[in-house]
Amino acid sequence: MNVRAAAVAVLTMLLPGVAAASSATADGYSQMLAYLTHSRLDGQVLAGASGSIKLNQAAGDLNRQYNGHALASGGQAAVQVAINQRGDDRLAADTPLQARAELDGQVLAGGSGLASINQVSGQANDQANAVAVVASPQRPLSQALLPAVPTAVAMRRPSAAGLRQATLGADALRGYAGVLQLNQIAGSFNAVENRLGLHVQTGP
Repeated sequence: MNVRAAAVAVLTMLLPGVAAASSATADGYSQMLAYLTHSRLDGQVLAGASGSIKLNQAAGDLNRQYNGHALASGGQAAVQVAINQRGDDRLAADTPLQARAELDGQVLAGGSGLASINQVSGQANDQANAVAVVASPQRPLSQALLPAVPTAVAMRRPSAAGLRQATLGADALRGYAGVLQLNQIAGSFNAVENRLGLHVQTGP
């Protein structure tokens, strides 16, 4: 009888300690994740796809991404793409110890058309892809205006030392035909863009 009582007492004393250990482990794991950002595209993602393709992938906080395609046709056709990306300098942004952006496998391999991809790992980055295309028989009356340059107000914070990697695999994008825009960032407080304005004259 005394042995059973002692065993129950020992078990009762151990349980709070086990719960505390589990909580500490969870907190440590959360803290680790807060400093690691990793975005990855792999396998057969969009392989053989065609048409107007827009893809955004982000790992981290306070990142802004935009893909825009504007097409117009006709005798009086005109098109314009405007972009305005802004960040709030009052917000705090931690810089991760590791930031990795990877595009591998056969992503978009054998595809065709008009593709815009933004991929980022990190904090407070701006990415923009924009295309404006006009198809018209009357060139002087048509416009394909270049998109406006994005405005970025980045959260300026000291960057922590660490690992920054942006990689593109040998087979990714292989055999793609058409217009391809790719922005790839591993880091913090960057602003990048691709823009294309095109006029295609139709008819005789």
